[in-house]
Amino acid sequence: MAEIIERKKKDGTFSYMIRVYSGRTRDDKVITKCKTVTPPTGMGKKKTESRVQEQAILFEQKVTNGLVLDSDVLLDDLIDRWFEEYANKRLKPKMVYDYKRMRPQISAGLGHLKVSKIKPAQIMAFYDNLEEKGIRRDSTYTATPALLKLLPHGTRGVLAKKAGIGLDTMWMVYAGRKVSRQTAEKVSATVGLAFSKVFVEHRQKGGKLNNNSILHYHAMLSSVFKIGSAWVRKVTLENGKVVDNDMLFTKWDGEPMDLDIISTWFPKFLTEHGLPQVHFHSLRHTNASILIAAHTPITTVSGRLGHAQTSTTLNYYASAIQSADAAAADTLEGIIKGYGKGNRT
Repeated sequence: MAEIIERKKKDGTFSYMIRVYSGRTRDDKVITKCKTVTPPTGMGKKKTESRVQEQAILFEQKVTNGLVLDSDVLLDDLIDRWFEEYANKRLKPKMVYDYKRMRPQISAGLGHLKVSKIKPAQIMAFYDNLEEKGIRRDSTYTATPALLKLLPHGTRGVLAKKAGIGLDTMWMVYAGRKVSRQTAEKVSATVGLAFSKVFVEHRQKGGKLNNNSILHYHAMLSSVFKIGSAWVRKVTLENGKVVDNDMLFTKWDGEPMDLDIISTWFPKFLTEHGLPQVHFHSLRHTNASILIAAHTPITTVSGRLGHAQTSTTLNYYASAIQSADAAAADTLEGIIKGYGKGNRT
């Protein structure tokens, strides 16, 4: 259950810190997620308690469902979660297998970095440095003499079945032919010996990954970052508060705003400030009219309004454009008259 801690500020108002248990780290340290809620001034005690309790329940649900992701989370931890909550459930087993093979190299090169601090240059440097032994996706493997001694004739079919590979593939192992790492790993696991003891790696000249292999690493990292960013989007509001969404209009606590709030709040705002009663949508027209009056190119105005064609903008705002044109003509007339007077003197 979420823990709520009341804090009194210097100005006499209160804020509430919501703390939720989120599990333990690999070294058995308790992980907690926290969120601070500051109710607006003037809100009654009962209403404040109700709102804070509501926020505590929602925040606990987000933490429980894995929707809260720390900006300081390490890439290694994010990849763990990516495998558990996304890859293992959504991707094909063969693809998951390949990604797990690449995991050690990614962990060694980037896993210790905070996700929020990783720069494109670091990822490119990681690709350039993928030259360590055993990371090529296109490396091949042959059986060692030690393994061949364990594979007497007549046992080929039995071992092939246990390893989950075809008879032809097992024949290649027996014959000392080159096989894929996936096949080699299955055979070594079946015979119960360390991989390095029973297979020898054969790498292509140069040792660097080819473009196709780099694309596989890139595809995995892209998916990790994409899914991770979808789990949470942190946005800083004008008051400095960081919220977990990318919405333009929110409630005081950063939660999504009810659509009816605008229709009830806006008329009151207009009355309080002595402004004419107009629809909220009218602000869109005001925006366009101001841009046109400031001689903003019609293509720019059209783009900001989301119009597919400038002709739509011209049709809707013809009067504003005519007014701006008339103002421009008056300006030009004034300049010409001033120029003429200057010449006569």
